[in-house]
Amino acid sequence: MLREAVLRLSPGTLHLSATRHADRITLQVNHTAPIHFLDSFPAPVDEKHVFGLVWPEAAGLRRLRASVQPLAPSASPLEQGDAFYARGELADALAEYRKQAIASGSTEFGQEARVKQAFCLVGMEQLAEAIELLEPLVAESGERWPLVASCRLWAVRLEQDELEQATRCSTALPPASPRRKSGR
Repeated sequence: MLREAVLRLSPGTLHLSATRHADRITLQVNHTAPIHFLDSFPAPVDEKHVFGLVWPEAAGLRRLRASVQPLAPSASPLEQGDAFYARGELADALAEYRKQAIASGSTEFGQEARVKQAFCLVGMEQLAEAIELLEPLVAESGERWPLVASCRLWAVRLEQDELEQATRCSTALPPASPRRKSGR
């Protein structure tokens, strides 16, 4: 979802902060209220990282800092699956997500693991198995993962030219919840 915010800033130094913890990205300008985003797949933590910065020539830059925290030695199957997925090792990721799904059942972590299993299966071109995971998840309660499952199921149905089923997926999506616009 795209969001726009108008910020009233005083003249002077501009402080921009962007952090990422697992799947949560936080952006903040000066001391305004932070804006949070969720990403289905956290960035890989065991690879070399790079980032780019597009900056106007006329604007000065006093300091730029970047850091990364490595994957914990006792990472959960979900975290290990994310690392495998980020490297394109889908079969290994799928195995880790299955472990997490079994351990977590119908909890939010279990839902996340099943959605990510389906992403792996789609990547491995095992669409029928992906659909079998996604369809029941769409009907479960939850704010995040059933919606992600609905969107992925819709995309799979479109990829298969199953327009009628795709339409059913899109009409089953919950209405968008009103979001507060920050900084106005």
